[in-house]
Amino acid sequence: MDISLATFISGKETFSDDFNELQEYLKKYHNVQAYVFTDEYIDEIPNSIIQINMPHTSKYLRIMRIVEESLNDSILFIDNDIIVDKDAVNRFLSEYREGEYALAWGRIGTTINTGFVPALIEIDKILSHNIIRPCLWKLGVGISLPGQIFVLNKKYFLGCMQARDTVYDDLALGVVLKKNHFPFFQSKEYLGTEMPKQNIHELIRQRKRWAQGYSETLYNNRKDSILRYILIHGFAYHFLWIPVWCGIIYMLVNRLILSAMVLVLLISSVLSWGKAKRFLVAFQYIFVFPFVHLNWLLAFLKNLYCSFIVSAKYSCGFSNLLNPSIIVNEI
Repeated sequence: MDISLATFISGKETFSDDFNELQEYLKKYHNVQAYVFTDEYIDEIPNSIIQINMPHTSKYLRIMRIVEESLNDSILFIDNDIIVDKDAVNRFLSEYREGEYALAWGRIGTTINTGFVPALIEIDKILSHNIIRPCLWKLGVGISLPGQIFVLNKKYFLGCMQARDTVYDDLALGVVLKKNHFPFFQSKEYLGTEMPKQNIHELIRQRKRWAQGYSETLYNNRKDSILRYILIHGFAYHFLWIPVWCGIIYMLVNRLILSAMVLVLLISSVLSWGKAKRFLVAFQYIFVFPFVHLNWLLAFLKNLYCSFIVSAKYSCGFSNLLNPSIIVNEI
């Protein structure tokens, strides 16, 4: 199969040897052309890899660029910080090749690490990648994919991608997929792992960025029928804890102590995903992570408010203002 392989380097990130090893591995089975997006030229990157310099630009704009310039129709995107399971990726590509898919993705795990916050993130990723996302797509209301590893067929996306910038590329691509009813494939296999955030400060900063991206996507599609799927996505990912907490509180108020305990233990068991050592962290996740979602909510409301305010000023003739979504990126 002819395939392009692409990754992204920004800021102080360094080129990953894992990406180069993946390129050499895939060349045993496919015709591969590799691309690396950078802020500036990096001498350490092998000459066999095409460097594309796009300083201080979002991943979404870089994806748009490679969709236009890739020598091959199929493009495999790998985040620079991902540790790839090469055999799993090759099997994944074989499954992708069997169908005429526009977009395909698999699951992402977390690199084994110690610490309370990384353990919470592992549970959150299980909930997101193994439960919520597959269920939403199976119900026909899915609109998000994991942006760390996925393969895209440029024949479908050329001319279809929204011109407005966003930091939430995985949701923006899902919008294009959903609006155009493109065929997709989601693998149950883990294609790689990523290092989780190490502390609550890094985690909150990441979720605020996600809130910005979600508000951009919602604002950009506020007048489109696709809006309902974006809203469903937001509820499933960030507000599912509310009915859970309401159920627990209702049981406690009505002295259904045993029922409340059974509910919490059942949810903890599901989130443990078959490993008893995750049970305690899964139990803690139920009560701790809602506060992370509340921080996300505050950031989302702030960014959405700014989008509407900037848009109103722009429509009134303030020519020095830029695209609302780009303004929000700088807040």
